[in-house]
Amino acid sequence: MKYFTKELLGNIKRPFRMEGFPYTEIEKVERIYGTRFPEAYREFLNLMGMRVDFFTGIDYSMYDLKLYKGGAESYLYSNFGDIGLTLLKEDDIVFVSSQGCNHFYMSTSEGENPPVHFINEGLLKLEPTQSYESFTKFIRKIGNI
Repeated sequence: MKYFTKELLGNIKRPFRMEGFPYTEIEKVERIYGTRFPEAYREFLNLMGMRVDFFTGIDYSMYDLKLYKGGAESYLYSNFGDIGLTLLKEDDIVFVSSQGCNHFYMSTSEGENPPVHFINEGLLKLEPTQSYESFTKFIRKIGNI
């Protein structure tokens, strides 16, 4: 593991309640989407992509990435019209969706530990309301680790 180090994992509360996917399953999903996920996201999926306490009640299934992106695009369109559809790029992955109006996304073209951006309810300008320097920094913040 390059991004999910022992130090990072050691700070996760209740690590016994984490469950991930084998890399063979992750690769199968990547083939379905026609892309390779950033390595930090792949590690996350392998370690806790199926279940982790700090995402309880939040949608983050790797099987539903197209659904999440469609939901984010619908939300952006409803708030900004056609121009709203320009925020998300083709290589962006919307990997977390909550209540249809809160979305976290990253780009597959921005490295192996890409920045994460947040679109949330009440968006007033066509830009993310918050960004994290990297996927692992996002996990540290969201997971309070």
